[in-house]
Amino acid sequence: KRQKCEEENSHLTRLLEQSDKKQFRLEMEVDKLRDQMADLRRQLAERSQNAGTPSAEEANDRKSIYTVYIDG
Repeated sequence: KRQKCEEENSHLTRLLEQSDKKQFRLEMEVDKLRDQMADLRRQLAERSQNAGTPSAEEANDRKSIYTVYIDG
């Protein structure tokens, strides 16, 4: 009975460690995506300042970028 309990504890410990690693990787990915969004917003602000109103092509490019983030 004790052996079974130790095996179960070991298994649960491994699962917890795996979930911690996965959570860390996901947090890193979220940070990376936030940085990318900040860069895109900065680029958009620069383009808006430089060109006034964005062209239809630029607007479509932005829609594509947002679709990638939403769908991806």
